[in-house]
Amino acid sequence: LYCASGTTKLNTANWVITNNATASTLAFYDLTIATTPSASPTASFYIRGALTATGNFVATGGTVTLPSSYTPSIASSAGTLTFYSLEVLGTATSARSFSVTTTLTVNGSFNPTAGTVITGGGASSTVTGTGTIYVSTNSVAIGTQYTNFLGGITTSTNTIEYSGTNQILTNQVYK
Repeated sequence: LYCASGTTKLNTANWVITNNATASTLAFYDLTIATTPSASPTASFYIRGALTATGNFVATGGTVTLPSSYTPSIASSAGTLTFYSLEVLGTATSARSFSVTTTLTVNGSFNPTAGTVITGGGASSTVTGTGTIYVSTNSVAIGTQYTNFLGGITTSTNTIEYSGTNQILTNQVYK
């Protein structure tokens, strides 16, 4: 399945994203998840435009890839958004908080908006790649939630660039 343009909207409770062909790639342009599926998605797929989740998207397998030849985004929306694995190959943005269970790979640039919190799935969560994660203005005190903080993610080989005013780094180990 390859969607070059337009929006694919998953709006019934029985939707599922699967890929039964080993040599083909699932690719959506804009993908709207309007309802929570009856089974958790496990397939890998690409999103070339905006991902919007007003229903819950909690993947238990597979990788969602935001490719380099487009300008994909994770749009602001209300549903729970948990990726099993997320890969950013080009320039991508996020206007909402989300979780990554295993690996966030950034080989391009990833620019979440202020207030975005990216959480991991515990000790097994990693951030990897050769790209840059941009962290915007952060005005927090110790013990409160961090803006654009990679919470619960244990290692990172990426460049994390802090910008804006009132950046506060706390007394903790940054990996």
